[in-house]
Amino acid sequence: GLPADMDQILAIAHKHGALVVEDAAHAILATYKGRLTGSIGDIGSFSFQASKQMSLGDGGMATTNDSDLARKLDLHAGAPTFHSIAYGLHYNYRMNELTAAVGLAQLDRLPDFIEGLRKNARHYDESISRCKWLKPQRADYGISSYHFWAATFDGERHGISLAKFRDAIDKACPFVSVGYTQMPAYRHPVIKERLAHIFHCGKIKATYPDGLCPTAEWVIPRMVLIYTLKTEEKAKNEALKLRQFIEDLDCGRI
Repeated sequence: GLPADMDQILAIAHKHGALVVEDAAHAILATYKGRLTGSIGDIGSFSFQASKQMSLGDGGMATTNDSDLARKLDLHAGAPTFHSIAYGLHYNYRMNELTAAVGLAQLDRLPDFIEGLRKNARHYDESISRCKWLKPQRADYGISSYHFWAATFDGERHGISLAKFRDAIDKACPFVSVGYTQMPAYRHPVIKERLAHIFHCGKIKATYPDGLCPTAEWVIPRMVLIYTLKTEEKAKNEALKLRQFIEDLDCGRI
């Protein structure tokens, strides 16, 4: 739910003449330097899949302030008239009226709902406040909407191996996940083996070796995640269990 450093991303993209599609699937109502996510890039994309902060069962939404991009996006969702002229082949991403009505009703409740997720996240923050080897996700420039509460495991510096931590927390705190997707996108076969296009893979003969993004390769398996979509009472109980787990591990009881 925490935005990336959009100023740096936009500077790099515009230097090379590229557009920025801002992925806000986990970050609806999060802010970057006071601006809402999805309103900063050339296109903002949101997800309404079942596990997201705002759910319509599935699907999503794209937003833009660029009239030309808006017209192109609309070609994938707008219903053409019988007299319209086709200038290309497009997918059908139209949202039905019933789903849209549910979405509009949820928008009114969304600020209170996101505040509930932030309140749950504060309980998890408090539970690790004395822990030296779990570092909660922070950025001075943004405010998270907490699709997940996230921290980074840095236990190796304190004599705790990642393998031991994963095994112990799986047993003591099953509501905690360690590692998000387990690897960077370029390590998946669809990218590494260039399987995205069956008959060709574009004009650029790129390769994606291990070590391409060493920081990401280090962080991803050490990400500690807790899903925040639950009652506050449940979040409090989980925070107590997490605090006890940390104390037990630090004292050698695990």
